[in-house]
Amino acid sequence: MTPASVTDSPDPVSLVERVSMLAFQADSMPLAMLATEVDGARHAAIACGHFQGAAILQAISAALERGERSVLIGAWLDVLRSAVLPGRFDLRSRDSHISSSAFQRIG
Repeated sequence: MTPASVTDSPDPVSLVERVSMLAFQADSMPLAMLATEVDGARHAAIACGHFQGAAILQAISAALERGERSVLIGAWLDVLRSAVLPGRFDLRSRDSHISSSAFQRIG
């Protein structure tokens, strides 16, 4: 994966590509590298104004700090991908994503 310092950009398309790559390679990454990439993606999400993506990345980071490396990380990455892949960063999409994420975690 490309180092976080190279790909930091306030470009929403770059964020989508970064999240897709992160989700694809997460299982094969060493824990320290995964944590670094998650942190870099969180900073990129904040720079793009994609705060729901940043919040999900913060939850992933917290799980990694607790030593989680299981289905939980995969589930959070799925929620993250569904948040950023549409490429919509407006308030209406944020509200609908929050509702659907809550439903996915309950159901």
